[in-house]
Amino acid sequence: FAAADGPEGVAILAQHRDEIALVVTDLILPVMDGEATISALRRIKPLLPVVMTSGQEPSARQMHHAHDQRRWFLPKPYTPAELLAVVTSCFEQAKG
Repeated sequence: FAAADGPEGVAILAQHRDEIALVVTDLILPVMDGEATISALRRIKPLLPVVMTSGQEPSARQMHHAHDQRRWFLPKPYTPAELLAVVTSCFEQAKG
């Protein structure tokens, strides 16, 4: 699934909750920023793994709780191999 902004992403997750196992989102989004989007997504699916991407460095607050909140940061630009490695890491950590 692809969304144009945070609210659309939240609506998609609400409609397809059981089909979505991971979200990749930018931290800079129109309408609703990445942090607000992640918070809204987590109200729907609390253990949802999230890969945050950005061309800018994330704030200390955004990264402070990254791994204990099932979040990963992938700086832009990234290659398909780098994205695959992060997604693989997300699912390996989720297995326990």
